[in-house]
Amino acid sequence: MNLKSISFYLGLFCFPVSLLAFINILYSSYFDYFLNINSYVITLVISVLVGLILFVFGKKAQKRINFIEQLLLIILVYFITTAFIALPFYLSNYQVTLINSLFEATSGITGTGFSTFENIKYLDPTLILWRSSSQWIGGLYFLTFLILIFSNKQFSYKMNDLTY
Repeated sequence: MNLKSISFYLGLFCFPVSLLAFINILYSSYFDYFLNINSYVITLVISVLVGLILFVFGKKAQKRINFIEQLLLIILVYFITTAFIALPFYLSNYQVTLINSLFEATSGITGTGFSTFENIKYLDPTLILWRSSSQWIGGLYFLTFLILIFSNKQFSYKMNDLTY
């Protein structure tokens, strides 16, 4: 198994979460919503550090990964980005539990839209933006993974005529 190549791509997938955390910091600063800005700074620092460590670890590796490694990469990306996206929910001032924050992040990244919040309109606008950004990044990752899988020559996605 080519773990260095997987870590290289996994590091690349950490950077969009960092970008969204940076955008939320700018949004919070511009509109004076300083209530939860620390959670976005922590998310930015952790996602950049983990992304850089994984990127540097796999930088000199062979960049070709087979189908099984691609599937492992997809699973790891969903787990790691869900953990990153859950951080602002968990660290917010709304006392969201770890399970509920992971549920919010998972529903955002998978695009289901389920929520544990009773009334969204009473939330901080930066947390609403973060929730929307998680859905956007989930859609981006889904499209990227479709391209990744269907561009693989080892995976046959064509319907075969099976006659018995």
